Amino acid sequence: IDELLSLRYPNSVPEVHAELSGTLAVALSHRSVRKFLGRPVTDDQLRLLVAAAQSASTSSSLQMWSVIAV
Repeated sequence: IDELLSLRYPNSVPEVHAELSGTLAVALSHRSVRKFLGRPVTDDQLRLLVAAAQSASTSSSLQMWSVIAV
């Protein structure tokens, strides 16, 4: 956990209570890997994906998001 925290907070590593270390290690280790296919997405598929994203939960509904179609 100390290594993960020092990567995230290089200037000041916060103190972690032992009972939180496992949970924090999972959260700090999380990475998103995205792979894209070479085929186009239809307008209907795009609308469905945006509707699903709008329905996803966020903490207090405070997370900002945007969609850019290229």
